[in-house]
Amino acid sequence: MQDHRLVLYPLDSSLKPDLQGLQQALLETGLIGERHDWQGQQHFLPGEHFLERVTFLGCSPFINLAPPENDAQGSEYCHIQLANVKEQAEFLGGGNVRVPRCPHCKQALDNWQAGLAEPESFSCGYCGENVPLSSVNWRRSAAFACCSVHIWGIHDGEAVPSERLMTVLKEATGSDWGYFYWQSI
Repeated sequence: MQDHRLVLYPLDSSLKPDLQGLQQALLETGLIGERHDWQGQQHFLPGEHFLERVTFLGCSPFINLAPPENDAQGSEYCHIQLANVKEQAEFLGGGNVRVPRCPHCKQALDNWQAGLAEPESFSCGYCGENVPLSSVNWRRSAAFACCSVHIWGIHDGEAVPSERLMTVLKEATGSDWGYFYWQSI
């Protein structure tokens, strides 16, 4: 099953916000609406201000905001998931992760997957410098975080979070947030 998501995450990868408080902030700003069971997991349907909190790009994007009548497996529609808060930052990325570059020598870190077991002690194979994987530029294709908000049904580059949504996230958690696109292949 292929899925596409816009993933929001705190830039402070160690941030562990109160999930209930974050949920309440997203409900009050209208990003999320009523609870929605998706394959046994709690997600949320888009809220009344979803289209104001997520800016869709292009001339006439097709956006499915409601689940299909039969809720078929693999069907794409917008729904929102607040991922559980983890004790330590985890790698977040789908099948579309772009190879990052070493910030020191600018060479491609082709073996980055080998460093996921100990991401803070990863070293560049070219220059030998320590390159914490949590701090490299993933070019909007991955991140490290203890928590995240997944907006399902959004393709790569199809939409961006609004400035208002990013402000609400910062006010609710005390940290700036970023975003990337997840695609399972």
